This record gives sequence, structure tokens and C-alpha cells, in this order.
Amino acid sequence: MFAVGLCALWTVSARTEANALGLRPCVPSPIDGAVVLVDAEDLRLAAPPEPAAIAARSATILEALPMVSPRSLRVARWHVSGRVVSLDGTPLSGHSVRLGRDSSDAERARSDAGGAFAMDVPARVDAFVARAPGFVTVAGTRARRGEAGLIVALPSHGYTLIVGDAATGQPLTAARVTPVPSDALHAQLESTRLKLVPDAVFVSGALASMSTDRSGYATFADLPGPELVDALVTRPGYRDRRVSFGAQAGGHLSVWLEPSEADRGCHGRVIDVNGEPLSGAWVARGADSVRTAQDGSFTLPRTSAIIAPERESEFIDAYDPSVGATRVRWSGDDSRPLEIRIPRAEPPVAVRLLTRAEDGELQPLSAARVLPATPSGRTNFSGPFWRTAQSNDRGVIELPAGMEGTRMVAYGKGGGEIGRFLLSSGDVEVR
Repeated sequence: MFAVGLCALWTVSARTEANALGLRPCVPSPIDGAVVLVDAEDLRLAAPPEPAAIAARSATILEALPMVSPRSLRVARWHVSGRVVSLDGTPLSGHSVRLGRDSSDAERARSDAGGAFAMDVPARVDAFVARAPGFVTVAGTRARRGEAGLIVALPSHGYTLIVGDAATGQPLTAARVTPVPSDALHAQLESTRLKLVPDAVFVSGALASMSTDRSGYATFADLPGPELVDALVTRPGYRDRRVSFGAQAGGHLSVWLEPSEADRGCHGRVIDVNGEPLSGAWVARGADSVRTAQDGSFTLPRTSAIIAPERESEFIDAYDPSVGATRVRWSGDDSRPLEIRIPRAEPPVAVRLLTRAEDGELQPLSAARVLPATPSGRTNFSGPFWRTAQSNDRGVIELPAGMEGTRMVAYGKGGGEIGRFLLSSGDVEVR
């Protein structure tokens, strides 16, 4: 019965197609287990069509079919609502509410006088975030359909941290400062959540982190109150430290990191020709540099980022403006302290930098910084020379005598290269 029904269905389809093409009606006939077209009038086997004919017939049939426009896709959306409150549950009005991962950063709703908000969002479970001048979001629940949302915002405060090396007393650049809610804030948030939305879960981590600058400073403008936030300070080659902003005085907090014994990297002491320690001397390896402590000691962590090529990072540069400069090779053995002796204690080389004006006259080049060029022609902007060597209003700059004959590169106020010259005392034209 199934085979008969299938043949009948095939017959109707074939007859419809044949009528559309002006052909004589055909019926299916089983021959050796195969189904072929048999002319209904003389029962002669139909000749197999050529491939080109099959393609033409298919095109004709497709052209006869009605064109149906595809359905437009609809993105699922949820209607969500919630409240913006302070830590004690007081409603906060006028707060702009967004989703945590909203790439458009467009306002979706604004809390009313009772702190309530409602909006339509894409069907995803991002966390709610509220923004208002003078406030910072410390926690928010996820946007879920059918669940009441909650955002906790607190008045914002500004803080400035300075991170330094506990061994040398010198500031540390590129130290990561990550604000984290304190234990006291966690406890109060949990109390607020249980009172207002016991079935929801807060999502923390909304506080932005940053790295210290070249002077070791990190400044935050939008953080909770002093007793409600801690700072996790990390840097490769140093032990992590967590401190409380409650210990800050006058908006400033100093954090001292201890070098990690397991990854001390290059460490040692800088001395002069007489063996006396040099305090405040610059020591650099690749793109990293530190200043020596009172006893001439320094630590350059092995895991610090090195921008210079490997052959240049194997060298350690030491520089003291009043004594001189030297370069030593480091074997990479961090188990032994490295003693760097700056051998030349001669008066510095006084150079007057001149540049040629459009009228051809030479004039002093002021506020220019100079860097020594490596054999490959590179310069190190993060090294010690960039911080100390700058020409005065008369174009005069003093450099260590040991650097005489070195190829130098001069840079202007904006950091663009002005020209290069060979270091020697007296007047030098920068080209």
C-alpha cells in the first residue's frame, strides 16, 4: 500500500509538471525495480533527458514558483525592573542605569524619586550599573526576566597612591593597583541584599584598576569611602600587598612592596671609583630603571617587561650626573649581587646645543632632551638619561665625561627627534 501511494503521489507531481511544460501525460512503470517514465499513449520508454534539458526545466519550474520574502529575525528582549539604593537601602533618584557590557554605553533607564527603574534589554544576564555625578556603583544584581534588580551606589572619593620599592625607597612604575571591596563593605552589602532582594546575587568587581606612572603614582577619582575599599597592589618581581584606604592620610597612601626572593632578578650596589656607595644613581636594564638607595643598593626584577632586544637587555647601565656613566654585562645569575663601579670621577662635559634657524643663523636649543644611541641606533626613553639630561635656556647641557665621543640623539618638547650629534665639549650643532 505504501508503494502504491508513493507511485500515485509521484504520478500527480509528474503530470502537473508535464502539463506546465506542454508535454503529454506520463505514468510511472516499475521495470527491474526502477521507476521510469512511460508514455501513456503508446507505453514507449521515454528517452533520458540531456543534462542541459534538465537544467532548463528546473529553471522554468523555479521561475513559476511564487517569490516569498524571508522572515525578519527578531531579537528576544526582556522587560526588567529594579531599584537604585544606597548602602542602607535609601532610594537614589536620577541615576542613569545601563548594563555592564553595554557597548553603546547608552542610557537605558533613569531611576525615579523612589529609586525605581524599568527598561527593555536584550535577553542576556549582564549586571546592572548605575551612574550619577558624585556616585560610584559598588554592586549590582544581574538583569534577569521576572526578577527584581538591585543596584547599590555610594558617594565617590578621590585617592592618590604612590608605590615604591621597600628595599631602595624608590618609586615603582607599572605597579598594578586594583580596588576591591573591603570586608566591612561585603558585610553591609550582604545585609542590604537579604533585606531587599534575598533571592538575587550581587556581582562585584565594578571598580576600575590602573597602573602607576613613571613617578609611582596612581590617582583614582571614583572610589567608595575609606573604610569600604582596599587596594591590591601587584608588580612582577615583588610580593603582592593588600592595603586599606582607611589608612590613607590627606588623600594620599604610600605602599611599599618587598622584592620577591624567588624572583629578585638583577640586584646589587653602585659605587664610585673609591668604593663609596652612590645614592640616587640611576640603574637601567632594557626599558626598566630604578634609583639606588642610601647605601647604593638597587633591585631590577627579572620579570619586568623588557622592550629592548635581548642583546641589549643583557647589559646594565648605571648613571650618576655628578660622577659619570658606565655599562656592565650581566650574566643572568640572580643569586649573586652585582657591584657596579662608575670609574670616572671627572668634571662633566658641558655642551651647548645649537640649531640652525630658517635664516641660516645658529641659535641655542633649549628644553631639549638627549639620549645615547646604542650601536644599532636605538634609544631608550624609559632609561635614566631621559629623566635627567635636558638643556637649559642657553642650550647648555652637562653630561658625564665618560660619555664623550658617544653618538647622541636630541628630542624636542613633544618627544619628536630633532637630530643627532657626536658628544664633545663646546658648541655642537644638532642636525
